[in-house]
Amino acid sequence: MRAKYADIDVTINGQPADSETGTYLATPMGQIITLGGAHRFRDWGLTLGADLEVVLDYNKAAPGNLPLKGYEVFNAFAEYSPLEYSNLTFRAEIRNLFDRTYADRATYGQEFGTVTPLYQPGRAFLLSASAKF
Repeated sequence: MRAKYADIDVTINGQPADSETGTYLATPMGQIITLGGAHRFRDWGLTLGADLEVVLDYNKAAPGNLPLKGYEVFNAFAEYSPLEYSNLTFRAEIRNLFDRTYADRATYGQEFGTVTPLYQPGRAFLLSASAKF
């Protein structure tokens, strides 16, 4: 299990920063909470895990800019490593399980009314295999 918390509130010369002004300093992102965990079933070579990212509304926008809307994203995975072939790993993932429409908080320009945010992909299924040698 793990938990992370970030509170990124950026001011420049005493004024709230936006993603344009803060490009080379920091991007104002507000509060982000991430909870995650995984459990390995050793006898089966199976690992199951998930994480949840909760990004709270950010209302400290620079004057004339829009506040940033919060969002939640849930991801899950299953990973299998055959006991007789420990160098092989097969993984299945579901990203954005609930198919939320959101722009990652670090995306440039979403606080400007004239910029269309770059939205993250919807629900995605990924399958992968890897071999270490």
